[in-house]
Amino acid sequence: MPVMSERNPLLMILSSAWRFSWSILLIGFAATCLVRFGPGFGTDERELDFRLSNESIEEIRKDAGAENVFEIYYTYLRNAAHGDLGFSLSLNRPVGELIQQRYTTSLRILTLGYVAGWLAAFLFAAIGSVLQARAIALWGTVAGAAILCVPSALLAYLCYLAKAPAFLVVGLMIFARVFRVIDNLFRSARYKCHVLAARSLGLHEVRIFTRHVLSDTSAELIALGGASVSMAVSATIAAEAFCGEPGLGQLAWKAALARDLQLIVGLALLI
Repeated sequence: MPVMSERNPLLMILSSAWRFSWSILLIGFAATCLVRFGPGFGTDERELDFRLSNESIEEIRKDAGAENVFEIYYTYLRNAAHGDLGFSLSLNRPVGELIQQRYTTSLRILTLGYVAGWLAAFLFAAIGSVLQARAIALWGTVAGAAILCVPSALLAYLCYLAKAPAFLVVGLMIFARVFRVIDNLFRSARYKCHVLAARSLGLHEVRIFTRHVLSDTSAELIALGGASVSMAVSATIAAEAFCGEPGLGQLAWKAALARDLQLIVGLALLI
């Protein structure tokens, strides 16, 4: 059989970047279609003013965005290429200015919640692996399952009632989603041949964990860490919306309620 030649790493990077760019463009177009064809798009409270004539009302509807969806998205991308992300009609501010004012709050909540959730899940799983205590894994599994049974919006509302910080919502959601995976990785690594041989030679469990179990599962842990970022982002939106944090998540919530097309598309591409 012919030997398959390895792919050029540069070509793989370029191919991934190309697919990623198309994904971003399709996501932005999907967000544009959802808002443009959603019920109530383009309505304006000024249309309820009986003093306006039919011509004035038609002009208001035209200005509110009655053009073709392809034209809307093309105009947005053309302006975004020049640094203009549009104007928020609901908040009466430029979209770029709103994002610049709020992204630090979202970044703080996202980072603290992500680190706290991962640290708690990793420590619980590591302690259970070193001590070989099934009770720790059982309690962690039960706690994670209980959290997953609660919608993120309800969890954020409960944290708001308890006056807990918003990043706690993100941390709990991350813990619930990654603990069981980490625990399964550590448990399967404990029964590999070289780990059993090290244990039979009398090596301490801490050394076995750091030298063998952790090194064998490092690739899977890194992949899980990257995949869980999107989970933290979705939890951040609910945490900010219900806990009153002035971040991008709360901004996205307000934009969705107001059907603010320019703001929603900009946040969709950013997130």
